[in-house]
Amino acid sequence: MLVANGFLTEKSDGWGGWRRIVDERYPEAPVYRVHWGSKELKDLSALIAVGSGARAAENVAINLAQKASKLAKLPGVGTLLFASEIAKNPWTLAKTRAGMTGAILADLIARTETDKFVLIGHSLGARVMVTAAEALGTMEGSTRIESMHLLGAAVGTSEDWRTLDSAVESRVWNYFSKHDVVLSAIYRIAEINKQAVGSRGFSSPLEKIKDRDVSRQVMSHGAYFDAVKLMR
Repeated sequence: MLVANGFLTEKSDGWGGWRRIVDERYPEAPVYRVHWGSKELKDLSALIAVGSGARAAENVAINLAQKASKLAKLPGVGTLLFASEIAKNPWTLAKTRAGMTGAILADLIARTETDKFVLIGHSLGARVMVTAAEALGTMEGSTRIESMHLLGAAVGTSEDWRTLDSAVESRVWNYFSKHDVVLSAIYRIAEINKQAVGSRGFSSPLEKIKDRDVSRQVMSHGAYFDAVKLMR
């Protein structure tokens, strides 16, 4: 089993919040944690002011929106300037590193002798796992992923998920919360009005991709570890 954290838990050691939910669902499985993008995740945590809750998330979203509005008023230049700001901000840097980590992880999984893996990720850590699974889905050979669990996934909803569906033997469980302000506000602005599967679900017709609405239990981006029970 492989687990990957997002930016809210980038400083944590050892289990990084996973122990309860992993032990409840997979008590006998060996667990390996993927450590990635520490600098990018630290910068992103500082941007969102961890510990200030929903208000801080909303303020970040508002600031990004205001910056986009001001730049857009410059004829012929605004779009390019806004794109430049987005490309170098902590969110984009961390997202890019997540994609790179996922590609490397897929290559490592493909080279191992272990028959099956369970992939679990939170926030941008879920993006790492989705990227890895999709990369594995394009490789020849038997399916290496038994199942996946995505918590508050910082992954866009407007994707074609057939490769992800085919990469998994059992299910991709997506736990989403409508109260996750980090995803509903910051992600939407940073990704230029795209929405995240962690705030509204995949809504996919594909058989193996399943949404679980945990809005009644999860009230913030960091609350999944204490509130979610992994599906069987």
